[in-house]
Amino acid sequence: MRLFNVPAPQPFEAASSWISRFALSQGISTGEALEHFGADPALKGKIDGMVIGEVLRDIRRQCGLPPTALLVHERVMTSFRKIEPTGDSLLLHKAGSKALFNFCPACVKSMRTPHIPIHWRFIAWRWCPEHDSILESRCRMCGERQSSLVDLAMTSPGKNGRPWFNACQYCGVPFKSFAPCQLIKDEERIDWPIQRKVLVQGRAFLASLFDGYYSANGIVKNDIAGIREDISLKAFEVPIDLLSAEWFRGDADESQFTRMKRRWRFRWIANRYLTPKSKLIDAARENR
Repeated sequence: MRLFNVPAPQPFEAASSWISRFALSQGISTGEALEHFGADPALKGKIDGMVIGEVLRDIRRQCGLPPTALLVHERVMTSFRKIEPTGDSLLLHKAGSKALFNFCPACVKSMRTPHIPIHWRFIAWRWCPEHDSILESRCRMCGERQSSLVDLAMTSPGKNGRPWFNACQYCGVPFKSFAPCQLIKDEERIDWPIQRKVLVQGRAFLASLFDGYYSANGIVKNDIAGIREDISLKAFEVPIDLLSAEWFRGDADESQFTRMKRRWRFRWIANRYLTPKSKLIDAARENR
């Protein structure tokens, strides 16, 4: 049966974002939408890892979507499943129950259709190269992490719901009201070289997922599944406070001595996480 009033997927949109918008368009919950598409509604936090292959093809067929719908999502998550067949350690989620995401206020402001790009779901993608800013992990007004949309008609009394991804799902403050946490202040960069190294590596890791291969120290490896054997991905699996927007905004209040201590400690952490085998993902493709 062909479904109608289906929202058009955006080019870089995550399946978890689109299914949330689809559920709102049909007047059903996200869990009901997943059940309709033959996915387990109890695994809402793992939506992006489930919607690939036959499941995605069936969604396209039922919704009358072209074969290119959610194509970037499909390429990224297909590679991701080769690295982690069942796990989700590289994705942002809340106790396995909800798909979380970071966001760039400037990007959200420019979207005609507010949505969540698939790379915003990854811990590794901490930096927006288009606006040279650190992604926000929480609402700057209420401090809550952001997750999938909730239909206002289905919320319990006293709770909030939001029909779009352009405002906090809890307090309703528009994301466009937040100034981006940019890394240039008074015409000087405020990130340390070692911080920039980790941010660029996160970008290179997502480019590798999209391409389906990676390059370590100039050697191209065509099987993305073997990336863990060559490169430590620990820095892409854990939040690091010295790479957060909250830390960059509050860094100016620290003493020079405290900053130096944290800088040396971070250098040790970054080197331990990124280079235990003296290899890095090559980040030569600056258009990614």
